[in-house]
Amino acid sequence: ELAAVQGAILRAGADALRPGGTLVYSTCTISPAENEGVVEAFLARRPDFTAEDLSASDWSLWQHGSRPMYLQTLPHRDRTDGFFIARLRRSEAA
Repeated sequence: ELAAVQGAILRAGADALRPGGTLVYSTCTISPAENEGVVEAFLARRPDFTAEDLSASDWSLWQHGSRPMYLQTLPHRDRTDGFFIARLRRSEAA
């Protein structure tokens, strides 16, 4: 399953990230299991990471519903492929 592979890639990237660093998780799908499902499972296991609020970003047009920490494009709305973006920050104390 792709969500399991994506979770493994996210964890590997997180392990290599310096304290205070930023990691962007992005997919080219609109599948909740591969998007917020992967991020939320990761955050539940890694308290040293938080998802940053993206609602004030220049890209807020693509905010994912009521979840300000995610951005998503949708084919029917945005006339492009579906994409998902989350920006994760590792705490300085990690």
